[in-house]
Amino acid sequence: MRTLRGLLMTAVALVGLYPSTADAQQGRPFQDAWFWGVKGGGMLYSTARLGVTEGGDLALSAPANRHAPMLGIEWLITRSRGGLYVSYEQSFLDEIAGFINLSDPDSAVIAMNVSDTRRVNLAGMIFPPVNRFVQPYVGIGLAYMQVASTHTINGADAFNDPGEAEAFRTFVIENKAQFQPLGILGVQARLRPFSVFFQGSATPFRDDFLLRGGRSSVVTYEIGIRYNIGTSIERL
Repeated sequence: MRTLRGLLMTAVALVGLYPSTADAQQGRPFQDAWFWGVKGGGMLYSTARLGVTEGGDLALSAPANRHAPMLGIEWLITRSRGGLYVSYEQSFLDEIAGFINLSDPDSAVIAMNVSDTRRVNLAGMIFPPVNRFVQPYVGIGLAYMQVASTHTINGADAFNDPGEAEAFRTFVIENKAQFQPLGILGVQARLRPFSVFFQGSATPFRDDFLLRGGRSSVVTYEIGIRYNIGTSIERL
């Protein structure tokens, strides 16, 4: 009986802390507003898995799907049916990925340490008309994604001459960062004093991007809070 009474008291307390729909709708409006936000989540990506042959040499095997934690900040301007979205994200990963020497595909597999990613997003937003305090949205735009750090582990053994090593270094420099199409799908709940949001994004990229592996895109899931700092239009 005491346990049941304690659970009931806890439920009543939580209900009292959660704002009602009417209270939430009395907060700052979603339309014609400036939001600053912070978020956390994860990034799903893929790398080429390294294996070992019977002779003890490195070899490529099936790609591996990976998960990396992610943090970010963002800026959102809303109008009545659309808006502008800008964000910066940092993902934390540390992988040993395998690559084929493009100058000599029959030579040894190149093992390279790949660490962290950075991404800048710019998107136009569409807000379907709703009369509730929960606002869904869709975004379409462009992302710039960069692998923060790379380091070849077995470089001396993987190349036949300095020319091959230089060609691979050029390949890494050219493909550690790419502009990619960006799609966003999310929902924001207008609470007090912050709005809470959950969204997902996807960025497809070319075959030569360093984090391609077996996955044709990087997918993220994000949860965070946004604070309305004021109106996005000038009042007369």
